[in-house]
Amino acid sequence: MDDTQRAVVDAACASLAHRRTVAIVQRAAGRAHFSLHWSRGGRGRLGPELQALLRIVFPGARVHLGARRLEFEFDVV
Repeated sequence: MDDTQRAVVDAACASLAHRRTVAIVQRAAGRAHFSLHWSRGGRGRLGPELQALLRIVFPGARVHLGARRLEFEFDVV
């Protein structure tokens, strides 16, 4: 994960700071799979600008707002 990707993940976590979150990172064959789930109650959300950044920085990112789930993969260096 490079510095830009790390900054976008930090921003996503900060935007959900008032919700209960669960993050899971799994490594396999030089890649890592990241998933972030958050609770229904509380303040904070992933706004449209942040969603766009996530999709640009992590091509193929899956953002499921209705299911309160974000998933993407990145290369491990």
